[in-house]
Amino acid sequence: MAEPIDLLSTLKDGHTYSSALLGTYQFDGAFFEGQVLPAIRRHDVTNTIVLADTLAYDGTSNIRHAGERYSLDHVRCPGIFHPKFTILLGHRCGFAMIGSANLTENGWRSNGELVATFSYDATDPDPDVAQVFAQLQVFVENLCTEQMLPSETTKTAIAEAFADAPWIPEPETRSPNTGLSLVHNLEEPILDQILDRTNEGDLHTVELVSPFFSGSDGSVIESLWEAGPDELVVNVQPDTVAGFQSDTLTQGVLADATIRIQSLSLVDDPGRYLHAKAIILTESDGAWAVYGSPNLTTPALLTPATAGNVELAVLRYDTNPSHFEYLLDPSLVTTEEIDSTDVVYRGRSHETTDEIGQFHLSEATIDSEGRLQITFDPVGATSGTIQLGHGDELVGLDYVVSDIGEGEITVSDGGIKQFCQRATHVSLTVETPDGIRESARRWVSLPVLYNSPRPSELESINDSHGRHGLLEMLNRLEDWGSLYVFLENLNFGEMIDGNRGIATVNTLVDSNAAEMDDENDGLQARNTTAMGDLIETKIKSFENSVHERSLRSMQHETWEERLETVSDVYISGSKLTLWWAEREHEAITLIRHIRTSTRSIVELVEELRVTIDTDAATRLETECQLLEHVAIISYLIDAIQVRAGFSNGPNKGVYNVFRKTSRTALETLGDQRGGPIPSPDSIVDCLSEYAGLRTQPANAREVREYCRELCE
Repeated sequence: MAEPIDLLSTLKDGHTYSSALLGTYQFDGAFFEGQVLPAIRRHDVTNTIVLADTLAYDGTSNIRHAGERYSLDHVRCPGIFHPKFTILLGHRCGFAMIGSANLTENGWRSNGELVATFSYDATDPDPDVAQVFAQLQVFVENLCTEQMLPSETTKTAIAEAFADAPWIPEPETRSPNTGLSLVHNLEEPILDQILDRTNEGDLHTVELVSPFFSGSDGSVIESLWEAGPDELVVNVQPDTVAGFQSDTLTQGVLADATIRIQSLSLVDDPGRYLHAKAIILTESDGAWAVYGSPNLTTPALLTPATAGNVELAVLRYDTNPSHFEYLLDPSLVTTEEIDSTDVVYRGRSHETTDEIGQFHLSEATIDSEGRLQITFDPVGATSGTIQLGHGDELVGLDYVVSDIGEGEITVSDGGIKQFCQRATHVSLTVETPDGIRESARRWVSLPVLYNSPRPSELESINDSHGRHGLLEMLNRLEDWGSLYVFLENLNFGEMIDGNRGIATVNTLVDSNAAEMDDENDGLQARNTTAMGDLIETKIKSFENSVHERSLRSMQHETWEERLETVSDVYISGSKLTLWWAEREHEAITLIRHIRTSTRSIVELVEELRVTIDTDAATRLETECQLLEHVAIISYLIDAIQVRAGFSNGPNKGVYNVFRKTSRTALETLGDQRGGPIPSPDSIVDCLSEYAGLRTQPANAREVREYCRELCE
């Protein structure tokens, strides 16, 4: 049934999410940053994307955290970007709101809105709700075109958001009478999709609710009447409805139509503005209800997004013809029949768009080195001025650019880097052969926006004892500061004992913020020496953890669990060591810790063969793919050492010691596997785990040739 809800309160459940996606026509930045964003971040969300209409985006001013704590972008379309949705995504759960409420204080707190909420929990999965999220994913991903959403930064953030939710299934092709689905107009008009599902000649009543109409254009009402209902019921709020022109209801095909006009108001507050939109179609054996963003206008319901608005709605079906009467429950709303002429005409609907600036900036980012990178619609510019500002502040920063590439500018300047320490907007004035042109304004994406670890990433690292996700995290944290905080919280000892080996997102973010508040700009002051000292400590910890757990088991731990845990930490620690050795020449000496860890894990496998039996030990080792990983890690060590000149000269002895350890390990592990050279397919299965390293074998054949040369 329909129930009054506080939209903010719906964000206060106990789940942990990773990402948030919000779509809106109007955007109230002060309300979002003051009320909604804090509620979202309490769920550990660090990847928040807000998609707004171009007009609303350009109108944002007095906001403090765009580009810093959340991504703010606009979707381009011929009409307006009009869907209203909130999606929270986690590794095992999801939450979504779809309806009529814009991301404004009025939309979330005072207007009368119609909103559907959906919750998914992997511990009690609902396949119908999972399909709602699958359809939402298709809708959002289909916005990510070069024409509608050209920003690669925004598209990457969206891709990461859905990657945070591996439980979302592939979208199904569902029967027309499916009880729950979503409709949008990215490919075809929404009203066509609705009417295609109804039974021709069996419509009894079509009931409508909308705060906006298309004035003298009565196409929507005409299309609904031509679908053959016995009666149309149009519910409006007479004192606020816009674009409602009564004489369109008595002309053309509507001249003989049975149309009833009703005033609509809320029982608890008759003067409260009603912004809800709905279409309810009743048949002999069932009923349909559509509610979401579309008003009863031509750009919303009769036009695809390529020529009109972008719209999104929930479509429900029930075999009980009276089922959706709850949407206009008399305990919530009051209806009273009125004459159409009692409704005063107030302008047309808001569904028109004005040109914002003379061209758009597609991207504006500050990278970890402080470079400002701007991409824009090519306009034939030769020179120009970059204007930077903070909110409504009158004082900004102008930077003259004398040589502008076609559609792209990169500027490295200490003043710009310093100015962009908080939410910053940028615009561009350029000189072209046709004269001076000005761009629309864009909010700059700061490094902290994409350097914050995602909860799902940390969860993957913890669940796999560091094996999965560690390299990806190391490569994504571009600046020394964020990387230092992450590594400072990495604990191989806790991982190998089955505890959390990396802190929660809140801990990392709080540590990051505390360091940034240091008067010496603490995070950025971290130098290579300090980073090297920290990483060496972590690598020694990895070696000690593998050695100690190879010698002892945890209480109630099976042999299978023990070998899997030690293998995971061995692989993750080796990845960290190799990653650092690739970046710092002096760090190549730390590879010795991989060598001793390799010896420890081989000794554990030998102990298994004695303690349980050879066949069981081989089965466990094969499941962990230890032979394959030792082969790949040994190959990578060899490649790094050869590149550093270890195969000749004063370090040749060290090089030969490593080769001997690798040969012994491969021969011991391969003793019960038919030989020390893994099969091509088994190597391919493991190679993708090392994709984040710079040193890469071209294929499995190279690894096999290395093993053959080493052991024969």
